[in-house]
Amino acid sequence: MARTNWLAATATLLMMVMAPQQEHARGCPDYNLVFTATADANADQAVAVDIVISSEQRLSEMLSELTAGEYFGRRGALEADFPSTMRVISLELPPGGTANYYVARGCTVFVFANYANDGEHRLEVSGNGTIRLSRDDLSWAD
Repeated sequence: MARTNWLAATATLLMMVMAPQQEHARGCPDYNLVFTATADANADQAVAVDIVISSEQRLSEMLSELTAGEYFGRRGALEADFPSTMRVISLELPPGGTANYYVARGCTVFVFANYANDGEHRLEVSGNGTIRLSRDDLSWAD
């Protein structure tokens, strides 16, 4: 009888400890992203791109208000302030280049492109798809 109670208590404790991780995993989808750069992307220069994965509401709200220029200027400070809730995948695409990325468990995912010109240059990812890097900005491809 005591062993049965111990097993039941252990199982309950494990479910309580594991539940937030399982819920977090269930609530945060995986994404497949394809990046394509046009031949004249970024006025014929490579485009630095950051895929930013946030698992914190406050960080997501901050990122949603930043332009790419502001983000790239503050990236180091953001990574220091949110070391366990912000992941960054950095890449650089030359004009005409393509890249495929799999983002696992991205609760909120943003893409920032560091263009030579001013602009927002930010997308929030809400599903799988292709992101087109053109001469002056990035957008979802049709």
